[in-house]
Amino acid sequence: MTSDGQIIQGHLVANEVITNNLENNHSTQSISCKFIPNCRTTFTFTARLFWQDNSLHLKITTIPDYVLNFVNPYYFWQFDALEAETYQLRFILNTEVQISSGILATPWVNLRLVQTLSSDSTAIEVDGVLFKIEMPSVLVIPSRLFRTKTNVKLGIHVTNQTSISIKFNQSHSIHVTLINEDGKEINWLSDMIRPGLGKEPQYYLVQPEESAFFDLEGMLSWYWGQLELAVSNKARGLTDCGFYYFPNLKRGVYQMQVTYRRPVSRARRQEEQVLEKIWTGWVAMPFVEFRIV
Repeated sequence: MTSDGQIIQGHLVANEVITNNLENNHSTQSISCKFIPNCRTTFTFTARLFWQDNSLHLKITTIPDYVLNFVNPYYFWQFDALEAETYQLRFILNTEVQISSGILATPWVNLRLVQTLSSDSTAIEVDGVLFKIEMPSVLVIPSRLFRTKTNVKLGIHVTNQTSISIKFNQSHSIHVTLINEDGKEINWLSDMIRPGLGKEPQYYLVQPEESAFFDLEGMLSWYWGQLELAVSNKARGLTDCGFYYFPNLKRGVYQMQVTYRRPVSRARRQEEQVLEKIWTGWVAMPFVEFRIV
């Protein structure tokens, strides 16, 4: 839905365009899931924003990501002719049980599409906050000697261009996507145990017209005969993941996207205890290209 309330008609796509009719179309993929009373159930869906024939499109899978480990998605909801503006999005869950409200739907959430800065293709601006990704364009493969590695200066520059101070949390705030030369996403592995973030601050308080750098501690190294890239995900605690590991890399060209996220629910609990405004939302940085040599 657009910011002025106009519904954007999506269509179900596969090898051929399928009629957008939820009642009569029974050829879509479906899964079954039981919901436990008074318990929270979370689904994530993969979305792809892309250009085709000079038109911007958004494509979203019709099945949750956890099913993708067992089933390849055949159908996608696609929305065409999008522009750089704010939209609203919600999901509707098809159920076999009749419910009183008629449909089971999520609340509307804002989806803002922004362009990179004309002066810097690695930076975007959202509500007066500038996010810029920093990464070298060439990574040199280290030798296979024990504990040798190539440190990668990877991180996010955040500049507060507003008139108030803003707090940016680090804990559980980073997601990383890595794409190979064939355009396929590389699956990541993660730590089983990590004792925390060491001496790093849990958050940055950025004053007006000042900046902070979120260091993602990238490193390229060998592990069990495979070349892998490690990137911090800023998780904390004894049972949480500390790094994303992208294994079995080769010489060639890759693209990386870093997403900084802070849910509103977590921020509200913190804002009750502090006076500073806490930045909330999900912001996907521009893809950056690099080469492993």
